[in-house]
Amino acid sequence: WAVLRLDRPRRDLGGRSSGEPALGPEVAAAAERAGHWSIAAAPVGEAAGSGVLWCEPDEHHAPWTHHQLLFIEWAGQILGETLARADEETASRAAGRQRVEHLTALQAAVDRAFDGVPVPDGPHPTLHAAEASDWPTARTYTPSRDHRGRWQDLPRQHLRECPFALSRLDAEGLQYYLPAIMTAAIRRDLESRDSEPPDDHPFFLIERLAALLTPEHDDAWRAHARERLRLLTHPQRAVVGEYVRLMMSSTCASGRRAQEAWARVAEHDRAPGPGSWFDAWWPARGHP
Repeated sequence: WAVLRLDRPRRDLGGRSSGEPALGPEVAAAAERAGHWSIAAAPVGEAAGSGVLWCEPDEHHAPWTHHQLLFIEWAGQILGETLARADEETASRAAGRQRVEHLTALQAAVDRAFDGVPVPDGPHPTLHAAEASDWPTARTYTPSRDHRGRWQDLPRQHLRECPFALSRLDAEGLQYYLPAIMTAAIRRDLESRDSEPPDDHPFFLIERLAALLTPEHDDAWRAHARERLRLLTHPQRAVVGEYVRLMMSSTCASGRRAQEAWARVAEHDRAPGPGSWFDAWWPARGHP
């Protein structure tokens, strides 16, 4: 048992008048130990009577047994853990709502920035034509398989059917299909995490897009990348940079490299300096 000294003004406590002899803490503690203790009986953490014993005119003592002190410590620990867990869950829900808001805004920005981009035609390969040129399906390719309307109405199944097309699209094709691929990735992220991915989700094409938006370590493909990305306008570059920031993980080296590269593009577009935005994205003589 333990005795906690409480310095309080003299007053009547526990039903005992101030004229009665003082009850010593040892006697009170012994009485408390002799009593039946049950976790089901409230209040568990309170000594007999009021829990405070008047011992001297200006001095009071509160006796507590070991089981009471242990229970108070245990209950306090549980309460602390419960409150901490509640704070974590609240923060997680708030972060989830914020991410949904950011992705919803990003999806709307993609639609605005790329609205009106024409369908690739003539010498510029479409999605299925690009897939056929890099896969032994050329004999089955017919132009009628291609979507000819707005990119916003492109069936997601077309993206899934053409996982290798991205490497064969030119600047006109990329400007048209890039927002459709980004939108497919954003919509999947906005769907319930507990739900199964839809059958038409273009996993592989989204992974290839991440590689396309990441500059290489050397200059072997630099001129080729410059040609393919040359049609991106300022608003479109801003949207792509936000997509990279929100959708590509910064926990891997390639994701960090992509985010740093598009951050340099954003800085260049805010305050243009020497060179083009592409030079900021992929500096010559290798990536820094």
